[in-house]
Amino acid sequence: MKLRSLALNQFKKFTTPMRLDGIEDGLNVVVGPNEMGKSTLLDALRAALFEKYSSKAQPITALQNDRNQAGPVVELAFELDDGVYRITKRFVKKPYARLSCPDGRTLEGDAAEDTLRDLLGFDEPGKSGAKAETLGMWNVLWVQQGHSFGALDLPQSATANLHSALESEVGTVLGGRRGRALPQAIEKQLGE
Repeated sequence: MKLRSLALNQFKKFTTPMRLDGIEDGLNVVVGPNEMGKSTLLDALRAALFEKYSSKAQPITALQNDRNQAGPVVELAFELDDGVYRITKRFVKKPYARLSCPDGRTLEGDAAEDTLRDLLGFDEPGKSGAKAETLGMWNVLWVQQGHSFGALDLPQSATANLHSALESEVGTVLGGRRGRALPQAIEKQLGE
């Protein structure tokens, strides 16, 4: 997945529309002083991808701007192998979700959410919002502010996917099953 643009309005500290365009292939860096809104942009990205538009959970209501309590809106354009998708979500007040697909289809509501989950391979968020166990592999790639030095919280599905990916990439070097048995053999020899 390649991010292409992110727009938000009435989202946390942003009371006026804000747009981040021109996201290209390669490394893109967002730089600015403290309290400029860099973490808020990441929160908007996370909400657009992983949170359910119709949720009334506390993490979702916390997306509202404190000054006017309007419904927060996030629009994200991202590219997959078959083209560019656009997901737009409005949370809390008059919530909606709209997914525009490269084949010309536009899906709304739960159909948009279901298709997004299928495209990106994560589970439906629970009643309290998206958590490590619903993000699957995305939890490996998604580091929230203040959590980069803690232990990685990997759900079983992500662990299995990671093992599978690593084994397929370096399986020949590690010897597949032989590579997995190696730590056991070393442990046994150390015990003797």
